Amino acid sequence: MPMHHWNPFSKERQLERRDQIIGWLMFAGLIIALGGGFLLFFFSVGSSLNGLPVNNVFNVVKWIPAIGFFMYVGGLFYGIHSEKTEHTGTRKVIQQCRIIARYAITKDHRMVSDESEFEFLTGLKYYVKMLSPNDGSIEYQCHLPVYLNCGEGMLGDAEIQGQWLGSFRPYLNMKETHVGQSF
Repeated sequence: MPMHHWNPFSKERQLERRDQIIGWLMFAGLIIALGGGFLLFFFSVGSSLNGLPVNNVFNVVKWIPAIGFFMYVGGLFYGIHSEKTEHTGTRKVIQQCRIIARYAITKDHRMVSDESEFEFLTGLKYYVKMLSPNDGSIEYQCHLPVYLNCGEGMLGDAEIQGQWLGSFRPYLNMKETHVGQSF
């Protein structure tokens, strides 16, 4: 199986779609709420001046800002929920994962890849980006001992739970290959 095949049902594509849904819900909700608010203002001023007979139109237009507001709030809550529950779910073992990259993120959102800096920094979050045969390339958060066990280019079995990497068991005595080559 080639390494860089495109699978529309992979975990990588599901995460991309989730992020797009959240972004579009919030963006469209904001635009609809603002546009509906403008229309609501326009028709309320027009009806108060008795220049426009807008009774039926006003009854419809008054709901547009509420719909936009609920879309925005729904996108916001969906994003918060998916962020809070990204490390939950059933544990599973993925075989033949290849480590593509590993790095840490500081509290001020600076990426650190030099391990000699780790002892001088506090509050680091460790991430490993893996490529699996079925899920594509996904970034997982992990603890420092798991991070240190994952060398770039290694092939092995990964135990994951949501977006959390619990352990990585590299295959021993493997021929060294370039990261972009197939499994």
